[in-house]
Formats: sequence, structure tokens, C-alpha cells
Amino acid sequence: MISALADWVTLAGFLLTVWVLIETFGLKKTFLSRARIPELRKDLRSVSVELLQAIGKDVPGEIAALCARAEAMLVSTKTKVDGEHKKRIAKLLKDIAKVRSGNVFSVEIMKPIYDELVGVTEMLINLEKDISWRA
Repeated sequence: MISALADWVTLAGFLLTVWVLIETFGLKKTFLSRARIPELRKDLRSVSVELLQAIGKDVPGEIAALCARAEAMLVSTKTKVDGEHKKRIAKLLKDIAKVRSGNVFSVEIMKPIYDELVGVTEMLINLEKDISWRA
């Protein structure tokens, strides 16, 4: 009888430990989102403005550098979001990687990427507002 009770208590303790671990990861993700998303959004906004100017001037070297900066920021952002947000960022990262590998930075190719970058920035603004509502 006591050994059966000890088995159940051990199982309950294990389940409680797993639950605490899951909650800890959730809190970590929430904290990272709260702390970094506003900063990343501002940085992405700045890069998108610079990218538009570089596209207008048709400066391939500058466009490539700005794409690399945006790509690094998007990789960081992708780890802090989930669901549809993550899918949208993954698609943009794929598009940027394709353009960078082809080393072709014409206006026709870069304009949709710029548009999507602006869309992701707006998505982050809305996500930032959502996070502040949950606080």
C-alpha cells in the first residue's frame, strides 16, 4: 500500500517538474518577446528605409549589405514569434536568401522584398501592441 502511494507521488512529482519546465520556457519566450521585439522592429524599420533609398539609387553593393543586415535581424526575430508570424518571416528570409545567392538586385526583384519587409515591420508593431495589452 505505502509502496503504491510512493509510486503515485513520484509520478505526480515528475509531472509537476515537467509542467514547471514547460512554464519556464513559456516565460522565457514572453520575456524575450517583450524585451527584444520593440528593438528589432525599430532596427528593421531603419533598414527598410535605407533599403528603399538604396533601391532608388540602384546601388547593388549597398542593397546586398542591407539585405544581409535585414536577414540577420529577421533570423533573430523569427525565434521570438510563433505561428503565422514565424511563417511570414521564414518566407521573407527565403526570398532574401534567393536574391542574395543570385546576386541580382534590380528594382523589379527588390521591390516585393521591400514591401514584405515593411509588412513584417507592421506585423511586429501589432505584435508589440498585443504584448503590451497582455501585460
